[in-house]
Amino acid sequence: MFRSHPFVAPTRVVVTALTIAWALLLAFSPLSVMAATPSPSTTQAKGGHGSATAAPEPQANPQLLGEYAFVDMKQGDTYNATVVIPETGSYLITAVDDKAAADFNMTVTDEAGKELYHDVFKTTELPLDTGTISLTFSAANANTLSFVVLGQIGGMTTDEKDPGKLVPGSIYDNQRVNDTLYATLSIPPTVYPRQVLIALQPGDGDEFNAYAQGDNVSATIDTKDDTILRFWTHGGDFTVQVQPDQRRSKLSLAVFVTGEPTTLTFDKPLDGIIPSGATESVYQVQVDTNYTDLKLSVDSKASLGVTLLDNYYNYKVYYSSNGEPSVDIDALYPGVYYVVVQATDKVKEDTPFTLNITGKAGRPTMALEQGKSADDEFAEGEKSLNYSYNVDKPGARVAINLKGGSQDVDFDLNAGLKPGATTWSSYSSGSDETLSFLAPVAGTYYISVLSNDNTGKFSVEAEQGDVAPTLATNELLYDNIKGHAQNFYLLPVTEAGQLLSVIMVGPEATDLDLTVNGYDNSGENILSLSGYSSGSAEAVSYLLPAAGVYEVGVSSNYSDDGGDFFIEAQLVDPNYFGAQWATGAKASSEYGNDQYSAKQATGASDTPTAGDTPTAWASAQADDGVQTLALTYDVAVKPSAILIYESYNPGAITTIEAYNSKTRKWVAIYKGKAGPTDEAYRVFQPELTPIDFETNQIRLTLDTAAVDGFNEIDAVKLYGRP
Repeated sequence: MFRSHPFVAPTRVVVTALTIAWALLLAFSPLSVMAATPSPSTTQAKGGHGSATAAPEPQANPQLLGEYAFVDMKQGDTYNATVVIPETGSYLITAVDDKAAADFNMTVTDEAGKELYHDVFKTTELPLDTGTISLTFSAANANTLSFVVLGQIGGMTTDEKDPGKLVPGSIYDNQRVNDTLYATLSIPPTVYPRQVLIALQPGDGDEFNAYAQGDNVSATIDTKDDTILRFWTHGGDFTVQVQPDQRRSKLSLAVFVTGEPTTLTFDKPLDGIIPSGATESVYQVQVDTNYTDLKLSVDSKASLGVTLLDNYYNYKVYYSSNGEPSVDIDALYPGVYYVVVQATDKVKEDTPFTLNITGKAGRPTMALEQGKSADDEFAEGEKSLNYSYNVDKPGARVAINLKGGSQDVDFDLNAGLKPGATTWSSYSSGSDETLSFLAPVAGTYYISVLSNDNTGKFSVEAEQGDVAPTLATNELLYDNIKGHAQNFYLLPVTEAGQLLSVIMVGPEATDLDLTVNGYDNSGENILSLSGYSSGSAEAVSYLLPAAGVYEVGVSSNYSDDGGDFFIEAQLVDPNYFGAQWATGAKASSEYGNDQYSAKQATGASDTPTAGDTPTAWASAQADDGVQTLALTYDVAVKPSAILIYESYNPGAITTIEAYNSKTRKWVAIYKGKAGPTDEAYRVFQPELTPIDFETNQIRLTLDTAAVDGFNEIDAVKLYGRP
């Protein structure tokens, strides 16, 4: 038996952490994560309990705090894990099964190689410093090694605006919860989805509602029904909220995560479960070549369905059985996919199933060369043949031409930035097809020729042309198009949330059509708009979801002669679309009843140059301390911008307020310091604090003593949305 090496005695904090962790682990079934966590590979090594034989250095397996490891090991196997410790504190290396743990030895070393523990594996508490620790396990007997590392790090607060911080492996304990607790949970990003499990242990008779929200995530539980809050994610920051049912409640909480999903292999059935309280389990499929005629199925006594995705969120390849036990898939291309086994509702007990995927390996993808035709042929039963093509100029026009050997068959074209993706397509009848588009990014594009259950010969060719001309916004462009042709224009967009309108006008007797396609910075299609009315006067409009490259197309597919046309693209920020000038005004004082009065600040600006001008408002006296100017507008809006035309001695404004008619109170939306400026005339547009109510009254406060002379205001323009 290994001898126990001494280490720093645990503090009372460590003992508390151990107590909390054990309470949570007793209430938390490891099956919740076993369903989605593969067994890592092991490295053979000689020796067991008490052996002095030197073992080769095992391969390190990076592991997160809070991530369960389940490793099937034979006698003499060695497994090495590395764990990053984010901050100095008390940590637990926790054995899930004490009886099984006795079959393993464990050595813990810090980043400098100092040995912190060397003995039979058991749940062990250690004070650890920031850095990376190494855990080496050796098997004296064949068994399953299962462990997780937790730390009393992070926390929660009762301040929603200043939440606590949680990470995988965090343990939190509060013996007197009176108010709602808040935290930001940060999960490291991964290319694969991992499951997050927040385990809650209320005190006897206590109940909590728990919520987690973030990108593509909205999960909630009531602890009287379930004590594990679960969701799948590729990583990110999530808002966690835990609300007690009554004051003086007790709560222990720990954050666990799964590792990379278990791999499903072709023609090898896999046994799994949906854990009690969950709705789904996720697996991955590695596809190394093209496959056709696939079937994905799940066998279970329960009613389960299956879905195939290429990304757990923002997926582009999607096959769903719609609750049925199997789904047929025409083709899969090289890449990593994810299989989701789904129940209609949360299962009340662990629900076992057998998952299987079958298919035929097809022909590999052929690379097309620039402008060179490739000859091919569909054999009986082949549904698609696949090609790749490299584009080196973003914004270049790409043309793909397909010519069949016979017009008695029907072939079609698809193209995309991923194998099998259908970002662009052509589905005309017959075997001759032409597909044109602007390449949003440089890179490899994938082309599929679809047989539609036909056989026969064909040739396919891809060609990269010149980069399309840019369509400038808010500028009228005059151009022409030939018959049965397409013109493309690039429309770069640098900010999301803008309202795009594209208007085209051509000859009345000509049929021209307008299209707009948007792509984000990775080339993914995010928007498709079209106008296919008769004639050549068309318009499309949409609120743009993201910045990126937008393709504007004009087509004369249904016109023999084509024709001339005008086209213009307009981008408008909806927050700055509605502008109003004040229709009423009242000031704390004014220099005159007409000239220099408060009403001179209403209407559009009519004081074009700097100077002491009677068409602007001025207070009764210069340098007379605090003065106010209240303005009224016809339409109540949530202010997005205010433009203040300071026509003489600008810089005295200290506060801008909006009136809330429901509470009958003025609310500050800007506060600043008054002082002279270098400008004789200024249009002041300060950054405003957002408000959650509409207003049609704005009040300006000026410190007139801070800027010498009369401080005159000509007009105030208000922007906002009703």
